[in-house]
Amino acid sequence: MWLDPQEVEIGWRARSDLGDINQLAASIAKNGQVQPIAVAKNGSGKFHVIAGVRRLTACRQLGVQVAAVRIHPSDEQHAVQMQLEENIARKDFDHLEVAEGLARLKSIYEEAHPETKHGASGGGVGGKGTRTKAQKSKDDKPAERFTLRAAKSLGCGETKVKEYLQMAELPRRSKAKIDRAKTTGERNKLVREALRSVRVERKKDKLKSRAEQIQAERQEVKEEGAPTVVLKLQDNREYFKAPDPGNNDTAVKFDLILTDPPYGQRKSIIGHAMRGDISSDFGKWDELDVGWVLQAAPLLEDSGQMLIFSPLEAIGELKLVCEACDLKWRGAMIWIKTNPGTAHRDVYVSALEAICWATRGDGYVFQPWVNAGAPEAQNVVTGPICGGDERLDHPNQKPLWLLERLLQRHTAAHSRVIDPFCGVGSTLVSAKKLGLYAVGVEKEAHYVHQARVRLAAA
Repeated sequence: MWLDPQEVEIGWRARSDLGDINQLAASIAKNGQVQPIAVAKNGSGKFHVIAGVRRLTACRQLGVQVAAVRIHPSDEQHAVQMQLEENIARKDFDHLEVAEGLARLKSIYEEAHPETKHGASGGGVGGKGTRTKAQKSKDDKPAERFTLRAAKSLGCGETKVKEYLQMAELPRRSKAKIDRAKTTGERNKLVREALRSVRVERKKDKLKSRAEQIQAERQEVKEEGAPTVVLKLQDNREYFKAPDPGNNDTAVKFDLILTDPPYGQRKSIIGHAMRGDISSDFGKWDELDVGWVLQAAPLLEDSGQMLIFSPLEAIGELKLVCEACDLKWRGAMIWIKTNPGTAHRDVYVSALEAICWATRGDGYVFQPWVNAGAPEAQNVVTGPICGGDERLDHPNQKPLWLLERLLQRHTAAHSRVIDPFCGVGSTLVSAKKLGLYAVGVEKEAHYVHQARVRLAAA
């Protein structure tokens, strides 16, 4: 039917920013209104928009007296669903708008299906629920939980829907900051940062939940002399200073230094699928500085070793500094990344990373593993970068599978390990799984917090 655009109420809409209407208005003025506006009647009998707010706004701007509309049933759940489906594929429909829309849809859906609410009797699919006799006669199957239903409708994973719903619960201050963005680019950047924080918090919550479950299932009995993992919030330059005779901890000598120090990654301007929306602006700390090797070398036992992650360009500098410490240079292993990151500049994407190896003396531990079907260890290892649920928000986080292989190769049951740049604690987690004594030093408090949660869950 036809309605006066001024008589149609806009009400709630999924898109907070309608963008430039002028081009659409010019098209309608030239070609007429191609698509009708979807409307429904509200409780007071007036029509409100379900989908097509931009078309309605363009018609108002042109002063059109009548606009083509299609009337839909007065069902708010259906109306919100239509708005989301109409806008979800648009590039300028940002994550926060999707989140707000899904949160609104969830509220409506759970009001109609109270048995799907979290904590309700039955808890969703397969549960007894609290359905009335009328509901049971209408549908013998209980209603699907909202996240599953929304995922099917929008063509995405259920985890993605849960992330959106978490984003909708962001503090008002965070949402206000996004709304104050002056440009679309700035708004999208803030939304991506908010989504990243939601993902990180979700992973931390999963780790914390796992840690609580493990602690409830078993009561650890610490025997005297049993391997332990020590995590320190400290600048490693302070740790490297001469040991304090009164502090037994700093007097420990180590069999292996395994670490991934800063080495001048610079800033990445492109995201990466496996890493998610993790910031690659590494900051001033990410500079190539091999001077720490001179300070760390005295911590090694007479048969100690160093394994240092490094870009290919820095191998020569690390070789020189290791030799200056009277360490024997044993060469460099090459890690071939099956899913490398992104180019930081207009150069080839780096799919290779070195693991430099030096020892003090000849009595070091070396236990080859079977690699690529060969019975002897090779100096090449192939595998993916850190991703998925394992990935937190450290830009240089190394995968556990690789660290565990290195520890298995270069340590024995009695070995002591230290990582002076431990970040979110991947070396410590790997060491704990293998029953090794390990110390990690990290100066960033938020990384130490994440490392502690990971260790509790390991």
